[in-house]
Amino acid sequence: MKYTHLLFDMDNTLYPASSAMDKGITRRMLECVADFFHCTMDEAIALRSERIVHYSTTLEWLRSEGLTDIEGFLAHVHPSNEAEELPPQPGLRDFLISLNMPMSILTNAPHEHADTVLGKLGIRIIANSKEEAIENILKAPKYKITAMSFDRDKLEKEI
Repeated sequence: MKYTHLLFDMDNTLYPASSAMDKGITRRMLECVADFFHCTMDEAIALRSERIVHYSTTLEWLRSEGLTDIEGFLAHVHPSNEAEELPPQPGLRDFLISLNMPMSILTNAPHEHADTVLGKLGIRIIANSKEEAIENILKAPKYKITAMSFDRDKLEKEI
């Protein structure tokens, strides 16, 4: 099979899941859960474990519970210094370029988080935009895509 376009998920794919960023994001999300439900961190962990299975993301779950300060949630979960949690990936850019094919990076994270991560990894400019990625996916021969979802928060604001 010949590949014509590579799609990458950003978080825990282009950098290790064992990184401090993953742990930091999870901790900060749990802090938001504890704050929202006025409970301890241990209770927040148990509550999230029990309820997250019904939702795609922690944010989607909290919104269903009545969270309205989405910007506050995102600002807490993705602070401006979060790139400090990423380990260096010195060979990543050269490796991706060596593949010599179109590639896209998709994520359900906020645009600011994606820019921060891709900038820190030094790969922001080698992948095309989300819109170009979606167009390329839809044009792919031999494949039928029946449903696709992305950037749910943005879509809900536009509808």
